[in-house]
Amino acid sequence: YRALYNYRPQNEDELELKEGDTVYVMEKCDDGWYVGSSQRTGYFGTFPGNYVERL
Repeated sequence: YRALYNYRPQNEDELELKEGDTVYVMEKCDDGWYVGSSQRTGYFGTFPGNYVERL
């Protein structure tokens, strides 16, 4: 997946996204949030699914 927008985490378990980041999605939650990791930072966390698009 690729990040469409910047996302600044609101909680400790969330993943920071920068526009253009490649993100590995491991799980899609029912509430519209995804769980995955950032190729750029190597960090793992949750982020809004509507901030990324499938490559």
